[in-house]
Amino acid sequence: NREAEVWVTKGLGKFPLFKMGGRQQGAAEAWQEVVKDESAFPLSAVTREGGKEISKMEATKIEKKTLDDALFRIPDGYKKFDTSMMGRPKQ
Repeated sequence: NREAEVWVTKGLGKFPLFKMGGRQQGAAEAWQEVVKDESAFPLSAVTREGGKEISKMEATKIEKKTLDDALFRIPDGYKKFDTSMMGRPKQ
């Protein structure tokens, strides 16, 4: 009963995919596969269940500009947190 409507462009580069949980997971994963396969960037993504909107993501402004490299550097004092063993029984 879920459907997704997605408007995309190929002019903005790749979209960073993420895992979603909850009720919209199936429909969200379906449109993300389309985005990944087409190397497209979603400008609008609406997920509906039984005709009712349950989630919406929409670009409201796109601005071409140069960003400072410092925005992409690992901050001083950063420590990696390994979550791979969380929830597993101790041996």
